[in-house]
Amino acid sequence: MNDVVLVVTSAVTALGASAAALFAGLAIRAQDRAQRRQQALENFRWLHSSWDALRPQRGRAARSLLAKKESVTDVREVLNFFETVAYLVRSQFLDLDIAENVLAASTLGWWSAGQSVVAAGRAEYGPGIFEHLEWMHRQIHGVAPQREGWEERFLQREAAAHREAPAGAAT
Repeated sequence: MNDVVLVVTSAVTALGASAAALFAGLAIRAQDRAQRRQQALENFRWLHSSWDALRPQRGRAARSLLAKKESVTDVREVLNFFETVAYLVRSQFLDLDIAENVLAASTLGWWSAGQSVVAAGRAEYGPGIFEHLEWMHRQIHGVAPQREGWEERFLQREAAAHREAPAGAAT
């Protein structure tokens, strides 16, 4: 009889320990998901504020491209932002869905508009220049095929939305 009690007690103990381990694993998984969501929100905030901070460069770059007097410095600054974002996505520090939701149209527009700067950079420094941006450009989904004149309309919107205030003007 003692052997039966011992076996039953051991089985109940093992079952309890297994259940505790299962619940602990589920709790850790839920905590990990919550942390990932919080990190995604922080990444979204960073992405949005960093993109917003580039307004002056985006406006100058777009106006220079429309005028056919390319400001390489401003265009490169915008492309460098996308290269950084793409590197973070590719390295899994930033979720592609977040980058795509915030920047899909802009990524496509600036990648297309900045091709001369990309080509010049690659000619001078090698094929690795803007490789992450090129990768992210290929990853973006859900954007409709572009119609005739879309690049100019894109640049006009960028230029108009990011006009710099005249010197001495109150902000």
